[in-house]
Order: sequence, then C-alpha cells, then structure tokens
Amino acid sequence: MTLCMPGEVWYLLLGVSVGGGAVHWGMQWARGRLFHGAGVDRTGKSCGAALLYTSGLLLQNPPFRLPKNLTGQVLAGWWLVFGFLMASMYRSSLIAHLSVPALSAPVDTFAQLVGRAGWTWGLEPTYGAEWEWFRSSVSPTVRKVFEGIEVLETEKHLRRVMEGRHALLTWKFYIQSLVASRFTDASGYSPLYIGRSQHYVSTGYGWGFRKGAPFLRSIDAAKQRLLEAGLVNYWLNDLIEASAQKARTERKAEGRQMKARAVEESGRVVLGLGHLQMALYLLLLGCGVACVTLMGEAAWRR
Repeated sequence: MTLCMPGEVWYLLLGVSVGGGAVHWGMQWARGRLFHGAGVDRTGKSCGAALLYTSGLLLQNPPFRLPKNLTGQVLAGWWLVFGFLMASMYRSSLIAHLSVPALSAPVDTFAQLVGRAGWTWGLEPTYGAEWEWFRSSVSPTVRKVFEGIEVLETEKHLRRVMEGRHALLTWKFYIQSLVASRFTDASGYSPLYIGRSQHYVSTGYGWGFRKGAPFLRSIDAAKQRLLEAGLVNYWLNDLIEASAQKARTERKAEGRQMKARAVEESGRVVLGLGHLQMALYLLLLGCGVACVTLMGEAAWRR
C-alpha cells in the first residue's frame, strides 16, 4: 500500500491530521472560554479526543456523536470534504497501481547499461560501421560495452529482449520500423522500449556530385533547412507509421486466414453475430408474448 503514495505524502497527511485535531481542540477551548463552557461538546474537551475525532473523520469512520455547536459542525464538514478527497485520491492511485504494475527504470545510456547487474547486450552479425565505431572508440564506457557485445541474429536478440535484461544495439530508424510493425498493437502499445540516447555513426553514404558543381551550395542549404525544420524526422516517422500500419493489417489478415483454415480442417464452426440472430429473434418473440400475456391477465382480472 505504501507504494501508491510517496513517504512525504504520508508524513504530510499525518501532520495535517495532528494539526486538524489540535485546531479542533483549540477552537472548542476558545469557545468554552468565550462562552464559559456553553455549547462545548465531548469531541473537543481534550486534545486526545479531538485528535481521535479528526482521525476518524479522515479515515471515513466518523463517530456517531457529531459536534453540537456551529463552530465544530463547520470544521467537521470541511474536514469530511478533505477526507473524502484524500480517500478518493488514494483509491484511484491504488487501483492504478494494481492494474498497471510499476515498471523498472529504463536504460537510456551506455553508462546505465553497464551499471545494471545481470544485463547483456549485443549486435547483429553485420560487422559494419557500428562494429568499427565500438572497436575504435576511446571512451572507457564504450570500450566496456564493446567487450561485452554478443553477436546474434536479430530474431534471437529480440527474443532475449522480450525475456528481459537484454539490449539490442542497432540503427535508430531500423529498430523503430521493426518495433512499430511487429511489436506494437493498434492502440500504440509496445512491450519494447527504445532508448533515448543516440550516437552518430558515419556510414560513408552520401550524394555524389561533380567537383565545382554550381548547384551544390543550394542543395546543401536546402538540406540544412529541412534538417533544422524537423521535416526529415517528421517524414521518416510518418513513413514508419504508414509501413507499420500496413504490416499490422497484413498480419491481421493472415491471422484470420490461418484461423479460417484451421476451422475448415477441424470441421468446427466459430459462432458469430450472424449465427446468433435467430436466438435474438426468439428472445424478442418470447418477451413480446410474455408482455401480451401479462396485459391479457391484467385485463381479464378487471
């Protein structure tokens, strides 16, 4: 239960509860001094009684005896509203925590990856630019990552990532497209997490122009404007989303075909809404006959 609210909130709530009891006792004491004890009820005669009274209201277990004077009634009313709000917040937090368990902290950097005990990581067997980048790096953290790299096929890496405590080091847009098409449902949920840390690796790709081309400066300026405006990332994300949507649609169609093929082979029929129409019609007919019979009995009695 303590996981639903931080410790500071519990301490603050305890302090407010004690402070509310003290305020209730102080107001009853001041009322007794001003009116010479007239109208002072038992809920505020002692500090302990006032503290237990406010605590009971906060826990939504109010005592049967309510304050008799207007001062205590106003304070108890506002305290009941406060207790209702706090109880609603706690219940909603508890339900959310039980429905969606707390996730572990994500791994975004190489330092966090190396610092996690029991974690493994690896690359695909391409031995290309990314392999050379790790091998030739002078950073101690990157060198430590390179020493623990496991070279496996992409499918094996993804299976180990799904099992937990494993990371796949690969290209940004490639893994985004793969996760969006294969590990993301229609609502956008994915069990895989893509780290936010990015490292530029020069792959040697580029546009080739002849030396001294007069339009080279204009093309460089246009590319720079596209990058600074964020259009390149926007177009790539839109392309990845469209490709993923198409892949999910095709995968869903293949699943339906496989299910239909399995039904045909087994000889069983999966009931759908079309098969249940006759049952619905019979139910409506029975309800109609029952209503007519009831009205007929009522009319016959009269």
